[in-house]
Amino acid sequence: ASRRWSLDKVAAMRLLEEAVAADAKNAAARAARARARLELGDAAGALEDADVALAAGPSAAMHAVKGEALLALGRKGEEMLSHFKAAAELDGNYSARYQELLASDGSLSAPDPSRRMGEKDEARPSWLLPAAVAGLAVLAALAFLLLRRRE
Repeated sequence: ASRRWSLDKVAAMRLLEEAVAADAKNAAARAARARARLELGDAAGALEDADVALAAGPSAAMHAVKGEALLALGRKGEEMLSHFKAAAELDGNYSARYQELLASDGSLSAPDPSRRMGEKDEARPSWLLPAAVAGLAVLAALAFLLLRRRE
């Protein structure tokens, strides 16, 4: 699955779409698709999926994804900062991004979605998943879909 994501994002996204279609409220499938949508530059779609995933329970990664989606949509206010704060409180690995945003007065821009996840770039948030880990999320969504079809 990780190879599929790095080689063919369209096909991987199609598999995520199928997983979400099988169970629209599945938090794992929505979380995987939120990360994928954010990487592909679909901030509005990522925001929608992050909301569904967060409704199932708090997650540092989904708070961060929602914060980045809000930032990409130009919504740089308290709502955006509150999601980065929640991510930092749930997982200290997100503290640097939260502090960076606090120090910048919200003037930071969203990550460049045209760059691959996992590449070193000082302007790129460190919390974004490397392609191999994103591939595991895709694999989890596919496993869910296959198990669901067996029922």
